[in-house]
This record gives sequence, structure tokens and C-alpha cells, in this order.
Amino acid sequence: MIGIRDQQGLAGGLLLLAIAGGLGWAASSLAFGSVMAMGPGFLPQILAAVLGGFGAVMMMGSLTVAGPPLVFRRLPRLLAVLAALLCFAQLIEDWGLFLSALAVVLVSCAAADERRLARSLGLAGVLATIATILFVELLSLPLSAWPRF
Repeated sequence: MIGIRDQQGLAGGLLLLAIAGGLGWAASSLAFGSVMAMGPGFLPQILAAVLGGFGAVMMMGSLTVAGPPLVFRRLPRLLAVLAALLCFAQLIEDWGLFLSALAVVLVSCAAADERRLARSLGLAGVLATIATILFVELLSLPLSAWPRF
């Protein structure tokens, strides 16, 4: 009888397969093309296949190699990082890059073991400044640096 020896490997493989399935489904409406004339769906579908392959290898490895059990005590940290990403996606249009970057770093800092407000504010300020200079000034991306209230 085959047993699961690495719960984390199995969960990671399932997660990669789910992401690959979603990516493949989202790119399925795009034209694939060929190697000589790549369509807009070529790269996303190839990446989905590679990611799915990695997930399958991780799942097979979880049946043969012993590993640690699956622990959910880190779930609040994962949710804090996910909330930061969603916060950034929601705020970037109206608040601009600088304030959105501040918000994403401050929300992400909630996942840290040590929560120090001064250190978090300093880190947020430095990273928001670097992101604004890099993406808006140096790379001239069409992003608003400041809010449009």
C-alpha cells in the first residue's frame, strides 16, 4: 500500500498543480501558435505545463521521501501576505504607487514575528521610495506615483 510520507510536499505539489491548472485555463482562450510563430498563449501555456510538471514531481516525491507533517500554525502569516497583495491590487489605481507600496509593506509586516512600528514604517518608506523612483522615474512606466483623489 502506498502511503503519504511527506504531507508538505503533497500539499505543495497540489498547490502547484492548482496554479498550473488555473494558468492553463486562463490562457486557453489565447492562440497558441507554433515555435516559429508564437501566439500570445504560447508562453503562459508552456509555463503552466512546466509548473504542473513540477507539482507532479513534488507529489510523487511525497510518496517516497519522508518529510515533516503539514502544520497550519503559519496560516495567519500566509493570509497577511495574501492580504497585502490584494491590498496593493486594490489601491494602485487610486492611491498611486508610493502610498500603495507603503500599505503593502505595512500589511506584510503583520506576518513578522516581531512587530515593531518604527522599523516597519522605515522599511515601508524606503521600499516605497525605491519602487517609485525605479518604476516611475527610471523605467518610465505608466504608473501614477501619487494619489488621484
